[in-house]
Amino acid sequence: MQAKNGSIIVTVIICAIVILLGIVYLGSQIPEVTVPTAQDVANAVLAGVTIPNASEIAQAIDTPDTFLSLREDLKKEAIAVCDDEFDFDEVEDLFGNDDEVTLTKEYVDKRNYVVFNLGIDNVDDRYIKIYRVYKVAVEEDDGDEYNDRVYVTCKVESDDGELEADLTYHL
Repeated sequence: MQAKNGSIIVTVIICAIVILLGIVYLGSQIPEVTVPTAQDVANAVLAGVTIPNASEIAQAIDTPDTFLSLREDLKKEAIAVCDDEFDFDEVEDLFGNDDEVTLTKEYVDKRNYVVFNLGIDNVDDRYIKIYRVYKVAVEEDDGDEYNDRVYVTCKVESDDGELEADLTYHL
């Protein structure tokens, strides 16, 4: 019986050695896994994210026009048309022929917008009247210098979608 016990012990030892060698061999075959840090994950996520600016958001939302926004758009467009039609020769004609007149500035805070009409479809039949004040420096032909104000009334209207301005100048 002892020989039987001895062969069982030898078999158990050989099996244990084979199992240990298998574990060591298989352990060397497992690839190394690298776990990314939180910073690596954040950088990868943020690399694909673009943050739009306010104007891109407004265009994407496609907000409907309001009465206030249509009025502001008409003001901006009318100012641009009035600036295009502004004729400095008309301002010079308000003073003497030999006087040298120089435009100094516009009093933007004194602009007055009167009589708004946005039209039925916000394009045709629009009308706005703008009162503007300009400061001019005048040097008379006898050498006297003074500052004066020129008042400009700009009537802007559209019949076919195009804004047209009619300006009048006075002291």
